[in-house]
Amino acid sequence: MDWQTLLNRERLGKTLHSPEELGRSPFHKDHDRIIFSGAFRRLGRKTQVHPVSSN
Repeated sequence: MDWQTLLNRERLGKTLHSPEELGRSPFHKDHDRIIFSGAFRRLGRKTQVHPVSSN
């Protein structure tokens, strides 16, 4: 056994790909993270009410 083969970063770590290779830009990743989050979904069908200011 060779330690260099056993401790190869390609096997143990995440693969490093550019966003273009993965097909999704960082903007689209952030967008999906927000849209599909539980907190954002809980805001669905809610109404914001703003008081009328007196003049």
